[in-house]
Amino acid sequence: MIRDSNELFRQAFDAMQRGDLDNSKILFETGLSVAPNDAKGHFYYGELLSRQGQSDLADQQYAIAAKLGGTGPIVDKAKAKLPSTYHVRPGDTVFSIAVEHGFNYRDIIAYNHLDISPGVSQVNLPGTLLIPPSGYSYTGSGF
Repeated sequence: MIRDSNELFRQAFDAMQRGDLDNSKILFETGLSVAPNDAKGHFYYGELLSRQGQSDLADQQYAIAAKLGGTGPIVDKAKAKLPSTYHVRPGDTVFSIAVEHGFNYRDIIAYNHLDISPGVSQVNLPGTLLIPPSGYSYTGSGF
């Protein structure tokens, strides 16, 4: 069994690039059990989870990478993938918040798991909303 974390992460990354996501996940998890403070390992594990549609778990890995990494390109990439927090002000609408941050209103609704029916003009928004990371786009249907 491979116990060198760098080799495990290299193999995990290669498996991810080949599309062998199940094997990649096993290798990343094994590598992180050997080297739990490896920011690069957490970042690329986050990338894998994102590819698998597990955005909440991916965000957790990006946050760990950002916290562990100090400075450098991996930390910068990890921070760029994290959502930001927006404090809702009186008069804000999902549409106005989305426009202010360069998103479609559907992106804000989906990212925050808001239960808003089509055609509803007034809703009570929670006190804070998550603003998706740059590049996020909701691809679902129904609106």
